[in-house]
Amino acid sequence: MNRSFNMISYTQLIVMLVLLTVCMMPNAEDAALYDKAPKGSSFIRVISLSSTPMSVRLGDRNIQAQSYCSASEFLYLPAGQYSQTIGDISWSGEFEEDGIYSLVISDAEIWLLKEPKATHSRKGVLAVYNFSDYQSISVRTSEGGRLVFRELPKGQLVYRQVNPIKIGLSAYADEQRVHDSAPVIFQTRVLSSLFICGQEQSLKSHWAMY
Repeated sequence: MNRSFNMISYTQLIVMLVLLTVCMMPNAEDAALYDKAPKGSSFIRVISLSSTPMSVRLGDRNIQAQSYCSASEFLYLPAGQYSQTIGDISWSGEFEEDGIYSLVISDAEIWLLKEPKATHSRKGVLAVYNFSDYQSISVRTSEGGRLVFRELPKGQLVYRQVNPIKIGLSAYADEQRVHDSAPVIFQTRVLSSLFICGQEQSLKSHWAMY
């Protein structure tokens, strides 16, 4: 009996240590980025909605997103005015000091989204992005159907703080369940981004954790 109990306890301990290590790794990457950045920098990533791999140059940095409905890592840049031209589409805008941004690039347009920062020591941040053809979607938990976000307009993001739990999310349009995302584990001080992309009958989703 005691031997069985000790084996179970040992196994639980190993699982806890693995989960703790996984939760700490993105935090270390995040801390390294912010610690390395000069004071007053802005932080930027590229979200690709293009059918081909995306590479852009902002200032002296190249930023790449490898596939449709994916994002690059965040990089830091000096705050200030920036512009970008890809083919026949152009964008110009300003990155503020300590601001966090996503530059969204599709085959038809480029636009800037301001991102939240995950700073709570015991919570993470969930952000969901509507890059689908639906003019508006709502988001619920996949199990139980609990409402997470009531309204998410096309091309925009919504966000909230979350506890470090494992969960799957589903997109709804006009009360109809139209897509289920893969479940993930939310982590403290990590921005968990869920991109929902594509045409109404063929939605896909992608998680980016940073």
